[in-house]
Amino acid sequence: MEHLSEYLNEQVRRLTAAARVLLLPLILGKPKVTIEDYERACTFSPRVLTIQYNRIVSAVLGKRREHELTCDFNSMPPLREFRKAGVVLTIGSDYVEFDLGKLVQVAKDTRLAKLVVAIAREALHHKRALSSSFELFEDHVFAFVAARMLFTGLFMLILPDGSEVNGLLEQMREEKQERLVERLMTAISELEGELVLVLRPELIKPEVREETPSHEEIKKFLVELGRALGFSATEDFRTPVGTFDVYWERGGTRVFFEVQVKGELRAALFKLEKVDGIPVIVADAGLRRKVEELSRGHVRFVSIQQLCRVMKHRDALRLIADVTRRVFH
Repeated sequence: MEHLSEYLNEQVRRLTAAARVLLLPLILGKPKVTIEDYERACTFSPRVLTIQYNRIVSAVLGKRREHELTCDFNSMPPLREFRKAGVVLTIGSDYVEFDLGKLVQVAKDTRLAKLVVAIAREALHHKRALSSSFELFEDHVFAFVAARMLFTGLFMLILPDGSEVNGLLEQMREEKQERLVERLMTAISELEGELVLVLRPELIKPEVREETPSHEEIKKFLVELGRALGFSATEDFRTPVGTFDVYWERGGTRVFFEVQVKGELRAALFKLEKVDGIPVIVADAGLRRKVEELSRGHVRFVSIQQLCRVMKHRDALRLIADVTRRVFH
């Protein structure tokens, strides 16, 4: 493990493609990293610069040349090193699977990797991470820059004057300075004010919460759906064993629905098991297994989420109703 920690530390300091892959599962919190995850985190365009092998290079989207980002995990020799130690379980051309526990241990033993992961996860969670929030770690500036360079597609590093680090990189490249990485670090550390690592604005999606339809809304839609399918459909259908939320009938086919938004699931299932027809419970998708276990597979299950998707296309019901009317009448 000590050898791997040193190796990872060197990979992070060089900011190679393999270092991105090694840290990405820790940042995203999942053991399997796909090529889609990798490309999303490291999306490059002609204006973006990155650091590899201790020098600043251009990375142009779509090109796969030496010192540029590769999109084939098999072409990253460091991953094979970690596979020998059991940290990497599987390497395919388009995915890598890790033993997350072992990878966490390696990162914990590597101070810089730990800082990069902590800062990146903080930025992902809060949409931004200030340098002051990390109490001036010894390598906090390097960790900010490394997080930005390792995962260009995810983050922007905003300087105290409000500009992005790209401008400083361009200036240094034009000046053809020696040891550009070290010069960049010095220039940033000399700036007065806070650095801010932010999630790229285009990746911040508004949080859309889909409200669950009410019990009554679902009942009315089931009636509407039943009629569109050629059934005679009724709400609050009374029988000797109880009243059912919705009832469909066509020919000899009888369907009894109970809608379970709130209330006692066992009572609804007990009632459905007594019907002379097809028993159906409509409930949250997370209850499917419980319903199957309690009813021993006797009661049919339709998720509220499925119905919501159908409800979004209500206009199509009129067309369906017209077709079924012509077929059955």
